[in-house]
Amino acid sequence: MRAAAGTRDDVDIMNELPTILVAYASKHGSTREVAEAVATGLRERGWAVEATPAADVDDVSRYAGVVLGAALYTGRAHPDARRLLKRHHAALAGMPFAVFAMGPRTSADEDIAGARKADRRRARTPARRPPGRGRRV
Repeated sequence: MRAAAGTRDDVDIMNELPTILVAYASKHGSTREVAEAVATGLRERGWAVEATPAADVDDVSRYAGVVLGAALYTGRAHPDARRLLKRHHAALAGMPFAVFAMGPRTSADEDIAGARKADRRRARTPARRPPGRGRRV
């Protein structure tokens, strides 16, 4: 169904909504999964959201706000998250900005060892694709 002359359709209205960027830097996928859940939660509250790997972000100035998810390894954020922060720090300073991080609970030896063990398990597990993505029906 087309909108009547002089009225705006849903696509036009959605294209004008402020968009939130949910960028993520993930090694094995758990940070991506959380980022997608954050994006879904924002969409359910009426926001237009783009979820994308941090390495693919060229410009943050067109967004109304940014959420950055970063995997932590040996106490440091994933390199793609650090690069995004370095490249876009001036723009991020002038907009709503939130960060979440995924990593060991503490820097205690047993938590670090547990995180490394989980990394090894994930590395042996084939990557999972969401249903319908990349598949012909």
